[in-house]
Amino acid sequence: MSPKPLRVCPLVLLTLAAGLSHGESTSKVGISAEKPASGPFVETDHGFMVPYEQSIPGAGVKFKMTPIPGGVVTLGPRGDASEAEPNSQSPPVQVKIPPYWMATTEVTWAQYKPFMALNSTFGELAYLRGLLYDGSPKLEKALASRTALKAAIDATPTTVDGITAPTALYDPSTTYYSGEDPNLPAVTMTAYAARQYTKWLSVLTGEPYRLPSEAEWEHAARAGADGDAPAGDLDAAAWYEANSDYVAHPVGEKTANAFGLHDMIGNAAEWVLDVPHKSAASNGPLTWRQAIGKPEQQFPRIAKGGFYESEPADATFAARLLSVDEDWKASDPNIPLSPWWFTDDPSMGIGFRLVRPLDSMSEEVKAVAWEFDSPDLQRDVEQRVREGRGKLQSIDATLPEVVKQLADPDVRKLME
Repeated sequence: MSPKPLRVCPLVLLTLAAGLSHGESTSKVGISAEKPASGPFVETDHGFMVPYEQSIPGAGVKFKMTPIPGGVVTLGPRGDASEAEPNSQSPPVQVKIPPYWMATTEVTWAQYKPFMALNSTFGELAYLRGLLYDGSPKLEKALASRTALKAAIDATPTTVDGITAPTALYDPSTTYYSGEDPNLPAVTMTAYAARQYTKWLSVLTGEPYRLPSEAEWEHAARAGADGDAPAGDLDAAAWYEANSDYVAHPVGEKTANAFGLHDMIGNAAEWVLDVPHKSAASNGPLTWRQAIGKPEQQFPRIAKGGFYESEPADATFAARLLSVDEDWKASDPNIPLSPWWFTDDPSMGIGFRLVRPLDSMSEEVKAVAWEFDSPDLQRDVEQRVREGRGKLQSIDATLPEVVKQLADPDVRKLME
């Protein structure tokens, strides 16, 4: 049994599902044994990578992924960057990246809000855990036929392979400046919250999702383009300061690039895994892992592509927007400041996009892709745990069934 103090612990934790270990991918999702007759594909030793649609279990929403070829790619501006501010653009470096899938659009509110709902779900589980600890014959009877719910309540909360879920926003009316339409890009989450979302999604689907590296993002955004921005009319490809009316727009309305990706430039800037750093010395191209460096600080983090308020000079493939936590959380009433949300401009224009590597991720890559990246961040989260804001819960891929069983009338009566 879990001790009573767990009723008020705010950290929401998630035990990783099986099947996400390092090595060759055994998943057939997005892989065709035969060469497709039409449409985009990437030939690999595993078969032909093809576009696919992924459902989020229990959420009733889907997103589309498209294959991106790997190779040696060159980051940085194609023009003269001598006048650029330090770290305002990606450095001119070559990076070798394997093939991968990338989401055709940014993560939307329809896709992000099921992750936000974990806070409420785990609060109910914590309450039922307390009832069971106190001794509740009615609950014990209700759980006899609801094995997924019983397992979730009996699960011992642990920080091993854990995930935190975002708390509710203090004032959504100001933070969601562009609105909460399901097809709008989800915004204002910290890079840490975005990484935790990809971890949650990986557990539910059994597929290894993460944020892109800067090299992966820039390669996908260019889609073979030679210049610093989409060729031709920028209005056709991007929502930016000249045509957006200073708000985000539903994803996918602008023309896709040559890889079939929408809104890589403009609409919402997108988090990547990298932090600004001097690239390691190398006699040849860096690996994608070498190129992202060793993230050890909570900020600055890199967002790419510009957003709906960006001027053309900031809506390029190489441009970076660097986070400044003190400024971007200036209106946050929390102490410590929220690990999951920003409150101030320009965070209202920052979201993210998903990548799925062809092979599963090593434990070291998982740590970079999903976990704490600084002692300060870990301390902030742990302080919120001690203060009793949130919940603690260990779950697995049975979460959708747990939620379903929580909604049973007999269970709801026990929480009245």
